[in-house]
Amino acid sequence: MNIQRWIKPLLIALLLCCMAPLLQSLSAADAGPAAKPVPPEDQQGLLAASQFMDANECETLIPTARTTSVENTESLLSSVNAAGNNFSKQAQNQLGRQAEF
Repeated sequence: MNIQRWIKPLLIALLLCCMAPLLQSLSAADAGPAAKPVPPEDQQGLLAASQFMDANECETLIPTARTTSVENTESLLSSVNAAGNNFSKQAQNQLGRQAEF
């Protein structure tokens, strides 16, 4: 059985599950009866920040989850931790505030 074929998607799913509590606070359900629309003057900045965070994740966390060997748990956790730190540093530099990761 080729364990590496299914272990990486499993690790990505576990990572996303661990992040779910952090993401729940961002959901529209927490905004009350209805989420308020983004003011027109803030839309461009929000779009730019969203695009940056998406690209940042694609450059740091996702490649780490795809390429990290699962043979050694400590190595895996260390790699994911380093990618998370890199993600946060880039977000801090670009956006001027701490990222959630």
